[in-house]
Amino acid sequence: MSLTDLKRKQQKQNPPKVSIEEFIEDAVNYAEGKPSQLQKPAKPKKTAPRKFRHATFSLSETSIRQLDDLAQSTGIAKSRLLRMFIHYYCDLSEPEQQELLEQLQDLTPPSAQ
Repeated sequence: MSLTDLKRKQQKQNPPKVSIEEFIEDAVNYAEGKPSQLQKPAKPKKTAPRKFRHATFSLSETSIRQLDDLAQSTGIAKSRLLRMFIHYYCDLSEPEQQELLEQLQDLTPPSAQ
């Protein structure tokens, strides 16, 4: 066994067999700067659109502990809980949002503001 047997990547497949005429025609295309007619166009990779983006933000130790406890007790991922809370807040009317913010402002310690 050689080291090449240990490679993870598969070996490249043999190029397709072409006639001499096709080879010469493709060489002329190459010389003229045209794309090869022998190579199959690469299929675009189908990637699912990303639903979420990574975000970094700061939380107080108390908020992190509360979020951890909530995630553990409900079995819901922390990021999903945050998305749910944001969705809930955005569904409130503007006066309801203001009222909630005022209630939460009273609970926030001055050093965390």
